[in-house]
Amino acid sequence: MKKLNHLISQIGNYAQPVFLLLIRLYFGYQIIESGWAHLHNVGKTAAFFSELGIPFPELNVYFSASVELVGGALILIGLLSRLISIPLIVNFIVAIVTVNWEYPKYRDMLLHPFSGDNFTDAILHDTAFPFLFIALLILLFGPGKISLDALISADKSASAN
Repeated sequence: MKKLNHLISQIGNYAQPVFLLLIRLYFGYQIIESGWAHLHNVGKTAAFFSELGIPFPELNVYFSASVELVGGALILIGLLSRLISIPLIVNFIVAIVTVNWEYPKYRDMLLHPFSGDNFTDAILHDTAFPFLFIALLILLFGPGKISLDALISADKSASAN
């Protein structure tokens, strides 16, 4: 059993960089696409933001789209990944809260997050939630060994020796 556990750990260690790369490629591409769509539909997106009660809707469209375009591109190539994940996390939290705030069950979940199935019903079914989750994953675990962050870090280590 110990050998099997060791073998599974080794396989996991070898697969981890590839898995993190695939997550980054998918996530980065999807976020770039979202930012691009916002920039090419500023009027429509600003009208939607206005309906949600977001102040300065047009300015916020440009801000959100820029965060998504730049953030998605940096995540895609694995550069400044942990740093850029912070504004992405904020962006997705704001998106989740503003889109769902009008629903009483959602407000109840925010005010009492661990009572009943509020968490499952409100958060997990939101389309921004997977992106929030991946941004948190990148913040906590980094972009992996197949990234520009890792390459730069390795270069710094080599030049220091």
